[in-house]
Amino acid sequence: MEALKGTALFMRRTVVVLVLLIVVPTTLGLLIGGIVLLYKGNIPRAAFVFLAAGCIAEGCRRSLWEYSHDDEELHEGMTGTVPASTESVSTVVPPAMSLPEEFVLLCQLDSGEVYNCGKATNGCAAAELGELALRRRLRVVPRKKIKLFSFQIYFRPVKIHLSDATPTGLVWADSILANLERHITSNGGPISLYKWYRLRGDEALLLHRAALTERALLLRDFRGELHYPDAAVRNALIGRLQAVSSELVPTDEHMRLLLDLVEGAYLYRNLGLTLTLRQRIDRARRTGAVAALPEDLMDSSSALSVRMRFPRQ
Repeated sequence: MEALKGTALFMRRTVVVLVLLIVVPTTLGLLIGGIVLLYKGNIPRAAFVFLAAGCIAEGCRRSLWEYSHDDEELHEGMTGTVPASTESVSTVVPPAMSLPEEFVLLCQLDSGEVYNCGKATNGCAAAELGELALRRRLRVVPRKKIKLFSFQIYFRPVKIHLSDATPTGLVWADSILANLERHITSNGGPISLYKWYRLRGDEALLLHRAALTERALLLRDFRGELHYPDAAVRNALIGRLQAVSSELVPTDEHMRLLLDLVEGAYLYRNLGLTLTLRQRIDRARRTGAVAALPEDLMDSSSALSVRMRFPRQ
């Protein structure tokens, strides 16, 4: 077993070296080309080349960061430390919850505090839009998207397009649809995602946290400041996410959106989730486990996840 882990560790590091040998010269070449184009006065083309170099560099940085953590896990396994299981940690079947309710439950730590209040606030507002996207009531659309080396690249601003304002049966969702319709009508077109975050504020987080408290999935302390999640239900939800993330079970639209929101809030490591380089490439190219998911929904999911991390439009 240790020999296999040692081989895996060696192969991972070999891949990192090969990536550096290919990506670094390519990025430097693009930067030099961009400088030449800028010197010649071809600003639009130079900007495009600089953007391509930046995207490649950022993708490489994220991938290498993921590999460094994977190496740590393999090293721990060789020294006797058992990594977190990717199988379901509970036999409890989680009750039916909406996307924002699931996101809030995951953001509530065992200490009763909220993991990163800013990310939780924007993430809950994003989860509401994700739930409506799942119900085909709206789409979250970037100004433009292009394919570069088979990778999807999105351009700001990101806007919310209303597709269907008919009631969903959820009180909070129907209220949001009515508000979006009113703002879009007064705005004369789709509303900016960043503007919606500002309008929504922390209302989404407070609303869905109160709903979970009413259902006893969150328990408040006597001062009402801390909210303790139902450990069995939260662990069962984490187990489902781990199974989907590890591709032990097929992904669906709902779980894909939830995983993207979790990644956008930087909750991945806290929940014992990992995303390999191959999975990142598959998702960026819309192949592998996500190939069968609708393109418009994947666009909405990616836009919501990225704009949670970089909200200003």
